[in-house]
Amino acid sequence: MKKKILIVSLGLLLVLTTACGKNPKLKNGEEVAIKVSGYKVSADKLYKELKAKYGYNVAINMIDEYIANKEIKDSDKIDEYVNSTIDYYTSYAESSSMTLEDFLAYNGIDSVDEFKKTLKNQRKLELAVNKQIGTTITDEEIENYYNNSYSEKLTVKHILIKFDEDEDDYDEAYNTALKVIGKLKEVDAKDLTKTFDDLALEYSADSTYNTGGLIENFMSGEVVPEFWEASKNLKANEFTDTPVKTTYGYHIILKVSETKKQELKDAKEEIKDKIVEQKVQQDSLLQSTALVELRKKYKLAIYDTDIEKGYNKFKESIEK
Repeated sequence: MKKKILIVSLGLLLVLTTACGKNPKLKNGEEVAIKVSGYKVSADKLYKELKAKYGYNVAINMIDEYIANKEIKDSDKIDEYVNSTIDYYTSYAESSSMTLEDFLAYNGIDSVDEFKKTLKNQRKLELAVNKQIGTTITDEEIENYYNNSYSEKLTVKHILIKFDEDEDDYDEAYNTALKVIGKLKEVDAKDLTKTFDDLALEYSADSTYNTGGLIENFMSGEVVPEFWEASKNLKANEFTDTPVKTTYGYHIILKVSETKKQELKDAKEEIKDKIVEQKVQQDSLLQSTALVELRKKYKLAIYDTDIEKGYNKFKESIEK
């Protein structure tokens, strides 16, 4: 958010430096941007100070936005990401007794439309960087992932009953889980999904409580082993009749569906994305390094010494 504010501020300064006679002027002819009694700051001086301190960030943001829009086209998936993020911040704002507009204004963002544009640009840049990382993934890595980590996909709903690290709380959580299972056993099959959703809202401590605990299309290596085994052993529309204990707590799991493992040739792009995701999680600087390479691909050339100095410092920081 701060970066976006800087872009707006620098844009205003550029307007100031080119405005025609609307502002008071110093003796040397420079326009005054701001003043107090006995002291005036020219637009030129203000611009130079800001460029020296923030010019690198602003300029590189502008370049990155261009690259992101060249590499990644608009799509329904990006729109879904933006809308879901807007929904999240709307709920967050409401939990603080604020409207989304007030929350954004408090954080220096003028409008929801501006925030949506920022989110879209950020998402496109993330996808462009991951695409660049994907060019380094080898066929051998893809085959190894397919053989060792790629599996059929499950979709389930679950209710999580958490516990603290003491014996009494284990017992209380286990008994609560048994109570939930008992309630599920009392309903007809046609009412099972609705009842499960209602119980998730009432009892689940997982962040997915408001979607009935939905977890879609996950594979064996993406959840803890106990959760996978319990989910795998269920039939569609069947739920666990005993609580499933993991490090997160006790789970009640309702299986929704299962899809078989794809052939390697059909799964390559998906596997590449998952390997990229793993690499990013393991190396906090990988995306920054890939972004430097992406800028090289677009033949980045910096002619301003202040901006070049800032960019070189950034590159040095990720190389150490």
